Amino acid sequence: MELKDFNYDLPQELIAQKPLHCRDNARLMIIDRKTGDIRHDIFRNLDKYLPDNSCLVFNESKVIPARLLGKREQSGGNVEIFLLKELEDGYTFKVLMRPLKRLKLGEKVYFDNGRIVVEIIDKEEPKVRFNKKNVLRYLEKIGHIPLPPYIKRDSTVEDRKYYQT
Repeated sequence: MELKDFNYDLPQELIAQKPLHCRDNARLMIIDRKTGDIRHDIFRNLDKYLPDNSCLVFNESKVIPARLLGKREQSGGNVEIFLLKELEDGYTFKVLMRPLKRLKLGEKVYFDNGRIVVEIIDKEEPKVRFNKKNVLRYLEKIGHIPLPPYIKRDSTVEDRKYYQT
């Protein structure tokens, strides 16, 4: 199996930009593996399509507002940092950064009008170091819910609730 096997055309107008209020009304595509026939239903009816003795695993993880939008120290240019993993010291995180190529090692990025500052300490395996410990407690104030890249809008207050499924 290769990555190209997962490429397919998905028209932009078919991508929901907001989740349904009644989540069990979400669309469900059913493919009959024997015939290849495709049918459509809603998620509420999922049990009709599961074989006896099926095992469902429920995800109870919480989406945190780990997307940070800051300003570069020198130029004031926009920087997006997505926190992936807090490291042991409580100050350092593995991250995704944009625009990674333009950022310099040792450069500082400011958030919340300069109250929170990160220094870029690694670009090979991107890492930043915060000026404050336990930065996760500040995320409710300064962070944004990380929407998937196919969602073409800014995050909203409602997303903090809707993405906790």
